[in-house]
Amino acid sequence: MKIFGKAAESVCKVKFTKNQYMPGELVDIGIDCDNSKVKKDVKSYKFKLFRELRCREATSGHYDTFTTLLKTVKEKGCGAGKKEQKTFQFLIPELSKDCSEEASEAVPRSSVAVMNVDKRGKGLTYFNDDDEEP
Repeated sequence: MKIFGKAAESVCKVKFTKNQYMPGELVDIGIDCDNSKVKKDVKSYKFKLFRELRCREATSGHYDTFTTLLKTVKEKGCGAGKKEQKTFQFLIPELSKDCSEEASEAVPRSSVAVMNVDKRGKGLTYFNDDDEEP
């Protein structure tokens, strides 16, 4: 918040122990939150896991992308004027058949699922067979 001067800001750093996760694995998420310069609480930390399914049509080579929210976890945040470090565990769900019919038909039975975390901390799950990851 900025009122007639410099704004006070919270700084949160998110750390993962690795950058690829498989279904059924526990993800350790480290949060280093510096809320010491702010007079309001960080109400909560929210973690969202998305499945991104990218399919290529065999004849045209056109790619379709389907994104589904798989799981959301909300944890208590950091108090006003405090610094804290917390570690949370987030379970990657096993593979399920909750994709749309169109998307699930496009995925070969021999597909592999790999969970990657991008630079913004967003979890993406890629399904592919012998093709390279997108």
